[in-house]
Amino acid sequence: MRTSIASLLSVGLIALLLSCRLLAQGGATGAISGTVQDPSGAVVANAEVRIVNEDTGVLARATNSDATGSFTVPLLAAGNYSVTIKSPGFAEGNFTGVAVRVTETTRLTARLSAKAVMQEIQVQAQVETVETSAPVTGQAIESNTIRSLPLATQNFQQLLTLSAGTQSELNSAQQLGRGNVRIE
Repeated sequence: MRTSIASLLSVGLIALLLSCRLLAQGGATGAISGTVQDPSGAVVANAEVRIVNEDTGVLARATNSDATGSFTVPLLAAGNYSVTIKSPGFAEGNFTGVAVRVTETTRLTARLSAKAVMQEIQVQAQVETVETSAPVTGQAIESNTIRSLPLATQNFQQLLTLSAGTQSELNSAQQLGRGNVRIE
């Protein structure tokens, strides 16, 4: 009976040691680490990073880049992955064939291009009609206006030519106040 207990204990101890050794290896995993940049090389913070296993088509992991534009996705099974990166104001970046090997970290620098900006400007205006057939825009010139303005002569005809809606051919400055002034 003692030998069977001792045999059982030794088999159990060997099984325990083998399972610990298997767990200590950590599995066949690798990692993808990278930096998201804009066209000028500046980092892009808080960009959405999605990693899909190309062999299975299953989303392996999703994360965001940090304030320095960096991201790290550990514990990925060995294989080929596609990395999709999205950020507002930038075109979506797709990087395929990113190989992950056991115990290695694959480094990726993702440079995003600026999103094409489509801008449409619409100008609308209401055109006010101008009455050109009748003198509806006119003004009255009073005697106080004629007396208060500093005119060489107090000729009302000069003031009429400054009114809206009038047209006149002024006399030369030497004949100010004299001659024939025609106001239309």
